[in-house]
Amino acid sequence: MKLRFAKIVGSSLGLCACAGAFLPFTDFVVGSARADNPNLNASVKGTYPFNETIIAGVATPVAGVCPAATPGQPYPNVYQQLSLTNQGTWSFDGKGNVKMDDTGVEVLVPGAGTHPVDVMYSEAHCKGTYQVNANSTIDFHYYCSVPQPGNFWVTFDVTAKGIITPHTILVAVPPAPNATARVTPVYFGSNEYSINGASLVGCSVVGENTTISLTSDQNEQDR
Repeated sequence: MKLRFAKIVGSSLGLCACAGAFLPFTDFVVGSARADNPNLNASVKGTYPFNETIIAGVATPVAGVCPAATPGQPYPNVYQQLSLTNQGTWSFDGKGNVKMDDTGVEVLVPGAGTHPVDVMYSEAHCKGTYQVNANSTIDFHYYCSVPQPGNFWVTFDVTAKGIITPHTILVAVPPAPNATARVTPVYFGSNEYSINGASLVGCSVVGENTTISLTSDQNEQDR
């Protein structure tokens, strides 16, 4: 099955190169909690705006699975290129649970039918977990669901990494072992934020630049 990726891609996928010096973990405040809180997840709490740019290759599964990338070789069976810019919010509860909502503009090459390029609205909703580490990084695992006609969802099973700076979190999908690209499976089913009962329909390799701004907690602004 080749799925036409209409209204696709959620938050925080991909691979980024992040340069520069970062302050030690205890040298800055995130939200209303000190970053040296014994419960490190509590140091990241609040709802914050973000922007991101994504470019991806989407491939067909092989024998019902996503093959691992081979070092030094292009990922096989890629049939579509996806580019996306969007913005929205990331919400951290301070207990290791995270939720994201975003909208933006998506470009697909090739497009559907006789169109070589499709340009359209994009929307995604994501939910999962995070773990703050003492080296100013955050580990993420979450599901990003993109609404489809008929109350169905395209869902990405995402493993990502964040780097904490005094005013931002930079999020990307890290490389896989052996210096290969990490493959993000894509599913089609009837459950949002879940792949239970869903069918594997794609294998994506994504490059991303996501920046979460920690300077303005929108929950505080709404009070």
